[in-house]
Order: sequence, then C-alpha cells, then structure tokens
Amino acid sequence: MATIMECDADHVSLKGYNGTWGIGTFGPPAKLPLLQAYHRAASYYVCVAIDLFTCEAAQTLPEYTTLLSLLRFHYFAMRVSLSTATTGPSRISDDNEEQLYWRTTLAIDLNLFQVALLLLYSSDTIPPFPVPAGKEAPWVQVPNGQVLELFVYCKYGAQTDEQKPRYLRKLTGLMSFCPCYWLTGTPTEDLKQLLLHNTTLHQFSADSTVAEAENETGLPVVLFVCMGHTRADGGPRVVVACSGDNWIPNRILNGWTRDWRKARMTDAGARQQLQTMGTTAVARFNIVRVAILQVPPHNADPLFANRLQTRTATNPEYNELVTAMYSNAAPYGPSPNTLPNNFGNNHLTEAGRSFRGCGPTIYQEMSRCWKCRFLAQYFDDHDNEHAHAPSMIKEDPTQTSFVANGPLSCAEDLCHLFCDSAARLITPAQNMPPQPYLPFHDA
Repeated sequence: MATIMECDADHVSLKGYNGTWGIGTFGPPAKLPLLQAYHRAASYYVCVAIDLFTCEAAQTLPEYTTLLSLLRFHYFAMRVSLSTATTGPSRISDDNEEQLYWRTTLAIDLNLFQVALLLLYSSDTIPPFPVPAGKEAPWVQVPNGQVLELFVYCKYGAQTDEQKPRYLRKLTGLMSFCPCYWLTGTPTEDLKQLLLHNTTLHQFSADSTVAEAENETGLPVVLFVCMGHTRADGGPRVVVACSGDNWIPNRILNGWTRDWRKARMTDAGARQQLQTMGTTAVARFNIVRVAILQVPPHNADPLFANRLQTRTATNPEYNELVTAMYSNAAPYGPSPNTLPNNFGNNHLTEAGRSFRGCGPTIYQEMSRCWKCRFLAQYFDDHDNEHAHAPSMIKEDPTQTSFVANGPLSCAEDLCHLFCDSAARLITPAQNMPPQPYLPFHDA
C-alpha cells in the first residue's frame, strides 16, 4: 500500500486530505456519524479562533503561529470532507433528510470557521500549506501538535509574568512562593481561573450534552499541566500535554493522531524507560485488583468487586489497594512486579494536575488514571496553609474508571517527557513509602 502519511516530532506530511477525511470514501453507515463528528470539531475550532482573535497578547508567541497553522489545516481538511459529501457518486443523497441536515450544518460551521481564520490572518485569503521537501502536490506539510495544548500555551503566555499562576514550593522547611509572588488562592485554583475559564471554548463546551460529550471530536479527553518551571530569564512557565485527540468515528485519523503523539517523544531512552515503568505499573495493578478479592473480609463480600468497578468503594478500601501495590505479602506476592517504595518519576518540585479536555466538564480538575498515580510523584499544592509534604498526591477514586491506561497513552506520559525533570527518578536516598491515599474531599 502506498504511503500517504509521514511524521516526525515537528511536522506531519500527508498526501492530500481526501484519503483520510473524505466522507465520500466511507460507506453509507459511517457518513452520518462523520458529519456529526466534524460538526463538533469545527464548532470547537471556531471557538478557539474567536478566543485567539480577542487575545492579542498571544500573537507574538511561537505557539500562536503553530496553532493558527493547525487550525487552517483542519479547516482545509474538513472543507474536502464536505466536498466529498456533496459531489460525486458517493455523495450524500438529498433524499436523506437527516444526513442533509448535518451536511448543511457542517457547511455553516465551515463558513464561520473561514471567516474566523480570515480575521486572524487579516487577509481575504487563507494561505495554503507548503509541499514537503522531496514531495509533489497533493502532499502537504502541517505542524505536529494538538489544538488544545497550543491554545493553553497561548492563553498562559498572553498573561504578564505578574499575572501568571505560580507554584508553591516547600524549600528548607519554609513555605514560600517561587518566584515570590503571593496569590489569593492555591496555584492550582489560580491556574484554572486565570488560564482556562472564561473562554468561548469553555462556554461552548459547558453547554454540551452528555451524549455529545461521549463522542467529542478534535479534542482530547485529558489535558495535563505541570507548573513549577522557570524560563531562562527566571520567569514562570508551564509544561502542557494532552491525551490523543478523539477523531472517532474516523478510525484512520484516530489511529494516526496516536502515531503523531508518539513521534513527539523524541528521547528514545527516556521514552523506553517510561514505557517500561508504565508496563510495570499496569501489570502490578492488574495483579493487585484480582488478588485483593481474596483478602478478608473482601473474600466474603460478593459486592466488593462491583464497588471497585463502579467507583463506589470506601476510602479505606482504596487505600488498602494502593498499599498492596508495594506489598510482597500474600496474596500480593512475592512478585517481580511489586513496586519498590522509590518507584516513580520525581516531580516533587512541581505541581502537576490533570483536567478534562472536552465536554460539559471541560477544564475541571480530575483524578489521574491508576497507572499515572504511581508513575509520577508531584507536590500537592491544594492547601497553601497546611501544605502537604512531598508525597503521592491525593486523588478522588470516584472520578476515574478502575483501570490503568496503557504505557505512553496518557497526557501525563507526554508531559513527563516534555518536562525539565524528565528521567529524574527518585533515588534510594529519597525513599518514598506509600502515603495515605485519600480523595480531595475526605468522606
């Protein structure tokens, strides 16, 4: 099969758009879901474009230029999709009222998208993409990135250094802000209020129905932000990454977006190390979640397994499971997959949190998956007055499914590899025993 896609850390090269986006290339059962999915993606991207237009301070940032290129790439791609739905032997029939409605809706979306891009480019035309070196048309070369990630960088970078959220560090036993700006709330709250909320994208997503949120398109499920970094000039900065953008029901594109993310993991050694650690954490979790059913009193409780799966177990029950991740006592061990007390990546000088990346609860803080909870250790900055010592950050086990996601698949995996502290493993001298693992709101 001829190659129609190539990618590296910075760019994605495609042999035109139709082979991937063209609705006409999909069978009749897929046409309606594709139209609905592209409608949602176009709506989101129009919101992002509107927010960029009202955020002039971001226009000097390199992320702004990349984001603008990425938006126009999706615009061109969905234009091709619409054309394949309206012309040719595989076009959508005008006799199908539902498909005709969504075809018309997507056309309106793309007209709005076009106007927004023309305003951003201050031009009467949207510039085309260059042909990659060594290729011929219809090949195009576009940035390798994700819309939400770049959008967050733009919103953060548009703030002055005095306005940007800071991070609470615990240095020599004293509580102080670095670099010495006091905030009214905790850094995590400041991040949500100052960086994420009150945008067109947020308001539009908040109006989504639950049904729409289950099939969001063009956005990731999870946005991960790591705070506590400084620029070369001493100013604050953040590291941002997302899980893979959702392009279901376009299975080809949905798979490619995962490949594009992996291409950005350029440090082969660090990537392999993270993959190995992720595999270990997942394997251990799968052992423990079965073995804990054999422990009294759970072995006499037929509903215990269901409580774990439905996220209704008690705090002590979840704490027991976490402790078992490090235990070699029967029935959990002895096992080569038992996690050592110093397992994990050291981000103890940073505050890293995950947020919903789409749907009605977009930008709301959420708990990490059952792999990432053990794979990275962050400083808990939720309580400035009574800050927690460096430890496993508290999670709410009712927020995330009772599964451990696969290695390298999470937003946090990519963020770790982007982070200044990538590959700084906790050393035996910094041995970290299991910590109390309670949700944010104690029961």
